Amino acid sequence: MAGFTQCMERRRAIPAAIEAGCDMLVFSTDIYEDLRYVLDGVESGLLSEARLDEAVTRILALKACVCGKGRLTAPADALRWRDECAMRSVTLVKSKPGVLPLTPEKYPRIRLFSLGRDEGMTDAVEQALRAAGFSTERFDIEKEELHGTAGLGGTLNLYLANLEHASNQTAVRIFWAKKHALNAPRHVCEEESVFVSFANPYHLQDVPRVKTYINAYSCNDSTIRAVVDKLLGKSEFVGVSPVDAFCGLPDARL
Repeated sequence: MAGFTQCMERRRAIPAAIEAGCDMLVFSTDIYEDLRYVLDGVESGLLSEARLDEAVTRILALKACVCGKGRLTAPADALRWRDECAMRSVTLVKSKPGVLPLTPEKYPRIRLFSLGRDEGMTDAVEQALRAAGFSTERFDIEKEELHGTAGLGGTLNLYLANLEHASNQTAVRIFWAKKHALNAPRHVCEEESVFVSFANPYHLQDVPRVKTYINAYSCNDSTIRAVVDKLLGKSEFVGVSPVDAFCGLPDARL
């Protein structure tokens, strides 16, 4: 806190405080004005130096990790808490009878569709499915062509979506591939489809015909493991939807 102490002692020298305090201010429009508010809070007692210490330590630790100067390691109890939260939150919004749990006997082959930011999501799910005895394939839009229903069956289509909200977005919708939207769920009566959203819980407005839909709310190692465990029947779905996942649409409930 030496930097902040000096800043408060040299109240008029606002530029000297910028390096120490600006990291705490997000989306600032006037860093000098906003930093003065921080200093006012410290001097009035509204904001404690202990709270500033905590914030600065967390920010510097994250920067060190991102820049490769160190590695953040969560305490064991924090990891257990994260796993427990994932297991309790993953929500089965709707399910076609008989589809779950997934077994290699019912679905020897699973076709994986990735939507949005992946960063290892599909790799982790595929690895877990193969370890459980499934044969997997990745959907390749370049190789896919328009076709009818002949020859379909025996393959389960598993959609993995990670389309996150951003501060400057008013909605998050799925934009299908320009090539005839071939990555959209089409033959849902000929092949079973399961849609898992790891971020936005409102995707049923774009895939109302999918009969089995799951919300996981966050894409991390814990939620990915929780989703796979529940797909395979290793644990029950106990999550309760905190929102109207059907988006007020009657056809999304079918």
